[in-house]
Amino acid sequence: MLELNLRTTSGDISSFKKIVSDGIIEEKKKIDYALEKTNRIIKGYEEEYKMSSEDFLKRFKKGEIEEDNDTFTWWAELKVSKELEEKLLMVDTIEICQ
Repeated sequence: MLELNLRTTSGDISSFKKIVSDGIIEEKKKIDYALEKTNRIIKGYEEEYKMSSEDFLKRFKKGEIEEDNDTFTWWAELKVSKELEEKLLMVDTIEICQ
């Protein structure tokens, strides 16, 4: 667990908490949007190549699939998707305490 303490010199704790809360909500929306977009791209590659991303990664890492623009992009989108899912989990577990 990580704990982060924030302070405001304005003395208006309610407004400060709202600003922080709104920022977290906005960040979650951005991550959700980016994750949805990258997952659509990944699904397109899975449909085009008739292969799951899991199978693709195994074969790609073994060198069984040649690296070209499509396969590199598919690999990169999978990496981005994983990173976004990790960020989303982190944002979803933020709790604002007083």
